[in-house]
Amino acid sequence: MRDEVFQGMFENPRISREYFHVYLVGKYTIPISIAGHLFLMIFFFTIGVIPLAVFNIFSVIVWVIAYLIGLRGKQVEAMTMGFSEILLHAVTAVYFLGWRSGFYVYIIGVVSYIFLFPTKKLTGKILFSAALCLMYVGLNLYTSAFPPVYAIDPLFLTVFENYNGTILIFLIGYMSYFYSRSSSRVEKALDNELARSDALLLNILPESIARRLQSSEGRVTIADSFESVTVLFADIAGFTPFSAKNPPEKVVEILNEIFSMFDILSEKHGLEKIKTIGDSYMLAGGLPEQCADHAECVAEAAFDMLDTLEELRNSRDIPLYIRIGIASGPAVAGVIGTKKFTYDLWGDTVNTASRMESHGETGRVHCAHGTYELLKDRYVFEPRGEIDVKGKGRVKTYFLTGRKY
Repeated sequence: MRDEVFQGMFENPRISREYFHVYLVGKYTIPISIAGHLFLMIFFFTIGVIPLAVFNIFSVIVWVIAYLIGLRGKQVEAMTMGFSEILLHAVTAVYFLGWRSGFYVYIIGVVSYIFLFPTKKLTGKILFSAALCLMYVGLNLYTSAFPPVYAIDPLFLTVFENYNGTILIFLIGYMSYFYSRSSSRVEKALDNELARSDALLLNILPESIARRLQSSEGRVTIADSFESVTVLFADIAGFTPFSAKNPPEKVVEILNEIFSMFDILSEKHGLEKIKTIGDSYMLAGGLPEQCADHAECVAEAAFDMLDTLEELRNSRDIPLYIRIGIASGPAVAGVIGTKKFTYDLWGDTVNTASRMESHGETGRVHCAHGTYELLKDRYVFEPRGEIDVKGKGRVKTYFLTGRKY
């Protein structure tokens, strides 16, 4: 996972994302712990419990070191030192002052902290927590059987008990707040990533197909048969010599500009862009949602493509022309691939449309007989007669030249 750089006290530690929450918790709770131990040190010196006063000096040193190495990015070492000090301090304080002093509550705090670590070994965390439970019970049983070393004023015990309980509640509350805020941020980030992935999926698949793919979680083969669709192939004539004479950046820029305009036209006329192959563009009407006027929509898109490329040719002074082929008839459409999904189209209609383009003329829309039958009442055609088409023999074709209205 990529490391993020976070500002520390003395340098910029490189802290991985998975340990950053440990870093934040330590950064803001350790100073509180240091201040608390300084308070206890003074208090124990005041009431004459010298061993615990000296122990708190040791504790302050440990927490200062843990804080400094934590700021430098060594989260595991810092938290390990902290855990060790907390447990040793809890046992020592209960031994000297008894159970009622309330220092046992820090054992509970360690249970909360141990789950901060991002390790996936949950069994180890559970076993460690079980060991802390045994320590808690054992310490309770020991103090029930043996009196504390120091018999101090009950008022002080009450102060210790409430002090330790308050500190523990604060720490658990802080961690709960932190995790709640972190969870909200994670959920928001996941929602943003989901929206982004949905947008990317919709860029390569029709919306209805994308929804079907998502709902099936990729387990269902998506394939549909259509009785009547219209397929268009558009090829940029003159693009090969243009590519040879111009730098790659300009070649890609011009092709991207042309195909981007074609994408806009496809959306404008309610058509589906299928794919681009080199300098060829393929779209279809009547799928994935069937419609009765698919041939008319494709014809209008073809006229717009001719006009668009003419405007581009004149404005940019580039010798590029377009050759368009259209065919109508049955086809099969579906999604193929496991990583890079593709919505594609198969059948004789697709092959015929491709042949109409390759056997056509630049600046004209070459149509198969099936498309002519669908559009002859509303559009003007120029019969081309029968021509030899590779793989199909002699077929009757037409040039689409205009509208009748």
